[in-house]
Amino acid sequence: MKFRLLTILFLITTAYVFPQAEYVPYNHSVYDFLQRMDAKGFISNYNSFERPQTRAKISEFLKQLKEHYSELNKVDKQILEDYRSEFELELYGTQNNATSVLGSPDYNFFSPKEKYFYKIVDSSKFTLFINVTGDMESILNRDNDSKLTKSAAFTRWGGTIRGTILNKFGYYMKATNGRFWGQRSISRSINELKFNYKFNANPNEVTATDYFDNTEGYFTLDYDLIKFKIGRDYKQIGYGQYKTILDVNTPQFDYVSFDFNYKIFSFSYFHGKLLGQSSVRSDSIQGEINSVDSKYIGYHRLGFNFSKDFTLGIGEMIVYANRPIDLSYLNPFNFYKGTEHANQDRDNSFLFFDFSNNSIQGLKLFGSVLIDDIDFGKIGSGWYGNQLAYNFYLFSSNLYDIAPIDLKFQYLRIEPFVYTHRIFDNNYSNLGYSLVSPIKPNSELFYLGLSYHPYYRLGINLDLTYSIHGANQVNEQGTIVKNFGGDPNVGHRPFDQESVFFLDGVHEYLRSIAFSAVFEPIRNYFVSGKLVFENSDFGNSPGNYVAAFALLNLRL
Repeated sequence: MKFRLLTILFLITTAYVFPQAEYVPYNHSVYDFLQRMDAKGFISNYNSFERPQTRAKISEFLKQLKEHYSELNKVDKQILEDYRSEFELELYGTQNNATSVLGSPDYNFFSPKEKYFYKIVDSSKFTLFINVTGDMESILNRDNDSKLTKSAAFTRWGGTIRGTILNKFGYYMKATNGRFWGQRSISRSINELKFNYKFNANPNEVTATDYFDNTEGYFTLDYDLIKFKIGRDYKQIGYGQYKTILDVNTPQFDYVSFDFNYKIFSFSYFHGKLLGQSSVRSDSIQGEINSVDSKYIGYHRLGFNFSKDFTLGIGEMIVYANRPIDLSYLNPFNFYKGTEHANQDRDNSFLFFDFSNNSIQGLKLFGSVLIDDIDFGKIGSGWYGNQLAYNFYLFSSNLYDIAPIDLKFQYLRIEPFVYTHRIFDNNYSNLGYSLVSPIKPNSELFYLGLSYHPYYRLGINLDLTYSIHGANQVNEQGTIVKNFGGDPNVGHRPFDQESVFFLDGVHEYLRSIAFSAVFEPIRNYFVSGKLVFENSDFGNSPGNYVAAFALLNLRL
């Protein structure tokens, strides 16, 4: 009955009652749902190039669906009901489908309502939502060649605080602690452990700590057309399963951002602080002293929504190091490539173009070209300085009327030396980890994905990946003998050859099949699993692995 009432309210409500300025995390399932709605043409002006987006913006897209509600299949109607409940405050200004441990005398852990530990909603002046979270994950990894099996498990607990003040000022903070058990060598398959300083400070298997922590947070100002943000969380930029502009395969970093949207025109900008090379020195009095070089990143993009079916974007990235923040790049409205030359050619700049097309309902095409460096007079010559990355992505929901299945296909071509730089400190990395997808320079990748929802709270995915990498030739000591531009941390050196063609070098192959499922049996309680079969051939060193992941996530 409550869901029916919510549906009626949704169909008749047009006012934006309580726009919340907080952002929806990049990995929230609503983004995949909106991607499908966008491909079907049920929503317009959806920007899948950049994540995260604000709760207010997500709610705008959910409201657009009222005109196409009758065209949704049964599963998507139920999925939409869940999102209407989750974003009820933004859509209707009510909290009828929300409950909290503190403040709700009838709180039920098995309730279908959106759950909070504590909440305050005081008209449009102030909102506060507190959640307590907990995770339990187990990992099993088997090497079929050596017959060795490794296992590990970890728990993580913590909480989040978010809210909005005067409908304009948003705030968010998340803090977690965790404990790890098992063989540490497989912990690197989990980003939060791979990047965690405390967990990796002492690499000795016996004396290393088994505890880890993480925190993120931000403060935002949302003035509808203009948004400002300062904080620390994950950002994703680019189309497809594997991002070519910015992905989440590195530690989080702090940044300030500015966004502007008006009709067909949009502008995005951020400037962030990265971690450069790290070193440790010993002092007889102070002990070990960590030193990390200064490093920064800048980004801006102009976007044009020429029609409901076609968008175009042009943007730049800049990475610079070993000096204080440069006002040239702190300025959002500046041409980075020209500024880099004016700054005496000390930095690493990128130019990119992107587009999307939805002329065929249910089929959306995306593409981008990243130019790290180029000399048009030397195109086709194999000159190492012609460094480009191509990304083609297809998303199809053409089987929508038959079954709720999404089809995804992506092709990536990353030419030699892309993302590298002759000055090591300026390579496209954070603490030595590439800022983009795991694919390396001098590689190509094919990806095919299927997503199926047999039930509105159950999602099943099949992901197939095949990649070829032209690796550098190294000796037994690991020293590079011949540089084919295949290592993101090693740029072209003065004594390296001038000509390098695509996929030159030592061929490395990776083939991967992954099955995954996410089930939400009770509101805010998630059970997920993943099974990965991986076959690799790295420098004539074949490997066959099977990895299994099981995760239980609770949010009160």
